[in-house]
Amino acid sequence: MPATVKVSGRTYKVTSISSRAFAGNKKLKSVKIGANVTAIPAGAFKGCTKLSKVTFGAAVKSVGSKAFYGCKSLKSVTLGKNATFIGASAFQNCAKLTKVTVKSAKLKTVGKSAFAGCKKLKSVSLKTTKLKSVGKNALKGTAKKLAVKVPKSKVRAYQKLFKSKGSKTVRVTK
Repeated sequence: MPATVKVSGRTYKVTSISSRAFAGNKKLKSVKIGANVTAIPAGAFKGCTKLSKVTFGAAVKSVGSKAFYGCKSLKSVTLGKNATFIGASAFQNCAKLTKVTVKSAKLKTVGKSAFAGCKKLKSVSLKTTKLKSVGKNALKGTAKKLAVKVPKSKVRAYQKLFKSKGSKTVRVTK
């Protein structure tokens, strides 16, 4: 997705994606989210089974519910420094997802079942010190030895937040 498009000699910023815009697309293999897009809406890429790579623009603040649900070829996710919200079931059933990195110090919410069914998910790295909510079953059905890396000052608080979120063996480390 380009950051801008030119129509009849005028340049327009691409600032949004429609809900379910690419849902069910069986040919889509990679996506680059433009620099001006701030939100990935509900179901935008749901069921894109061949989607293996997503490059998020730095402006992305939120990933809506079921935005990447069932993208079973998706291998890793890196959200930038402005991310504040990961919606319910946003990455649920992404069977090949092994690594999630959130570079934002502002992330506040991880929705229910956000990563449920990501059976190969082994590593989640969070830079945020503002996380307030991790939804029910957010990590249900993830790898047996899932490690959640967090800032040193938040290890204890986040151990409580991630406790009983679906995975029996979540290790919260610095």
